[in-house]
Amino acid sequence: MIEEYTKTQLLDSFFNLGGNHNSESIVKMQEKFIKYINTHGYDRQISDVLIVSTMYVEEAKFNNFKKSHKIVLPIITRAINSIHEFDLYDIRILATVLGHAKDYNQSCLLGEKLLKSLEKYSDDINYPRIKAAIHTNIATMLLRSNYYDIITSYEDLKNEFLKHIDIAIELCEKENFNDFIGTNIVRKGLFLGDFNIVDKGLDFAKNINDKIYSILLDEVNEYSSHIQFSITEPQLRSRIIKNIKRYRKYRDMSIEMLANKSGISLSFLVYIENGKRFPSIYNLFKIAKVLDISVDTILNDEGE
Repeated sequence: MIEEYTKTQLLDSFFNLGGNHNSESIVKMQEKFIKYINTHGYDRQISDVLIVSTMYVEEAKFNNFKKSHKIVLPIITRAINSIHEFDLYDIRILATVLGHAKDYNQSCLLGEKLLKSLEKYSDDINYPRIKAAIHTNIATMLLRSNYYDIITSYEDLKNEFLKHIDIAIELCEKENFNDFIGTNIVRKGLFLGDFNIVDKGLDFAKNINDKIYSILLDEVNEYSSHIQFSITEPQLRSRIIKNIKRYRKYRDMSIEMLANKSGISLSFLVYIENGKRFPSIYNLFKIAKVLDISVDTILNDEGE
């Protein structure tokens, strides 16, 4: 027999789970959400939390981040298109899923809407934690954009990332949110390609929470599968640009020919070779295929 709870009690108990997002605790919460809906009918916020809890199960039990992303994307899309202001529960729900936005533009757009709505609740006890979560999740999306698919110039991306991550770190240190300090320091180090900063964040996390430390190690390993750490980020960018140009000319291929054969727009390739844009891993594979070389060669060849 599941005890009867009010909507406020259910939502508060969900957000008070903290880092206890194991599948067993989440399934127990889901039973309460379903009972509430069966008793009182559909409620959007309870339904949203039920969806978010399903996302947690996928991540905790199956480590399935791609599926969890698809699960919560409709919530994010609806929120971006909403003309209504968000109440505190809406903000907390959306802050939780912000890191699963479609891309960093979507994340920044929704994040700014949340921060604006949050200011009405500056006296709430949870205000600092929610604000830190919003800035952290925006920065997380910007980090992913940095090594997956650059859409704007690196300097714009860098400035936006540092703004959000530094606010998140400052808030976490001020409020003693120790579980999140190491996370944000590691992500700052990854973005900047500075492994002294990464090591500092890992050391901090290891002394605070073994689970978070393990998750951060996975993030570092994921990053390393896309970007080589033995050189700085600007050096890597320079090497990629040089190798694309060098092998294109070696194949006696004009930039127009490379564009036609790779399916990448000529203007974007011009931006790449001028250092104004940076290709995603996907585009690197397309370029490498046309040039008849491996992506590893583009990343690692130091020849002149």
